[in-house]
Amino acid sequence: MRKRRLSRFQLDTLVVIEINKIVNGYVLHVDLAPVKDIVSLQRRCANNLNQIAVRENINGGVYPDEIKALQKDYADLWGPLSELLERLSEVVAL
Repeated sequence: MRKRRLSRFQLDTLVVIEINKIVNGYVLHVDLAPVKDIVSLQRRCANNLNQIAVRENINGGVYPDEIKALQKDYADLWGPLSELLERLSEVVAL
């Protein structure tokens, strides 16, 4: 049997769930699919930015198309992130 280590996010989630059980006497079920999508977008943005920085350091130039693509990726990231934060603030307000 292979042991699987939990990520920091998974551990934090488990801690929050256990605290809710103790304090409130119930379990809060949360769909984390939107969070996973946002994390994926963020990783792609960070990877693209890192590749552009490496290329800039090696070649001394950045193509305008790369900057436009990066701007689009960040715009795509901020829309869902803002929506998720609004939804989370509604849950917290309950």
